[in-house]
Amino acid sequence: MPIHSPMPAAALPVLLLLAAVSPAAELTQRQGPASLRLQADKVEEGVLVVRLSDLVPAVVRVEGQAALEVELTQPAVASRGWLVRKADAPQRTALPGGRTAWEQKLVLEPRDRGDQPLALAPLRYRTGPDGEWATVNWQPVPARVTTEVVAVDPKEIRPITPPEEVPPARSWPGWLIWAGVALAGLGLLAGGWELRRRLAGGAASPPPEKWAARELDRVAALPLNNEDEVARFHTELSDVVRRYLELRFQLRAPRQTTAEFLESMRDAPQLTGEQQALLRDLLERCDLAKFARAAAPPEECQAAAAMARTFVQQTAAPAKPATSARQGKG
Repeated sequence: MPIHSPMPAAALPVLLLLAAVSPAAELTQRQGPASLRLQADKVEEGVLVVRLSDLVPAVVRVEGQAALEVELTQPAVASRGWLVRKADAPQRTALPGGRTAWEQKLVLEPRDRGDQPLALAPLRYRTGPDGEWATVNWQPVPARVTTEVVAVDPKEIRPITPPEEVPPARSWPGWLIWAGVALAGLGLLAGGWELRRRLAGGAASPPPEKWAARELDRVAALPLNNEDEVARFHTELSDVVRRYLELRFQLRAPRQTTAEFLESMRDAPQLTGEQQALLRDLLERCDLAKFARAAAPPEECQAAAAMARTFVQQTAAPAKPATSARQGKG
């Protein structure tokens, strides 16, 4: 039976209004009394830009009279490149003038990289039991899913080290102090220009295996003096391996539990049986230290780090053969 929509022409989609850029950018669609709001860390010219491991909060809202009825089509997402990670139960809120607001919050997750337009399934609403049903067909939202590690990534910033003890005050000549201040200022200025140049120029991302090797060296240097530090060591070790897998094979490792990820990898062609066994052993060791607080002396911690390095080395992209400038000459 066809659904007739009483919505006037003026209520046709007014789409993709950029509300903010930082810290969370927002895109909004409005169709009559219905609205769809999406949030992401970045929006470029009306396009949602998310990483493969990111989650996108969404809010579907309809306002109307107190007898308002709303029906959502299932599944809630109509795009093959996206899935619903979480869907809260719909909530109703009383508004002034005897009106009501129907609202549902969703958490959406990309399934693959590249251009992945995001489209929610249609919804229907009517103002009361005797009213006619109206339908809302959301317009696809342009979205680009990446796995890029940018050169300056807040997640790669090293932990803040504790403050060092202040040395005893010395008696320095006044001109020497001012000269030091001037040199420090010039250094900060030069560093700021260099950072700006790198951000503007879009410095090339390192290969996944080089990024992982650098991060594993950082994790291996973490202190291991107590239970909390051991748990932190294994948490960061697991995070580095999962992020490497995402970058190397475009896998959604960071957002899955260990059991979910290992199950999804059982028949995956990217890893051999020996590599899957190594990965399983490593991640299960990390889970024991993180969640069960299993005792792990420093030697075992470093052994786990060595396993991670071996796994990265075994699964790294093969090096491109160097071409000789004299190749082809007799």
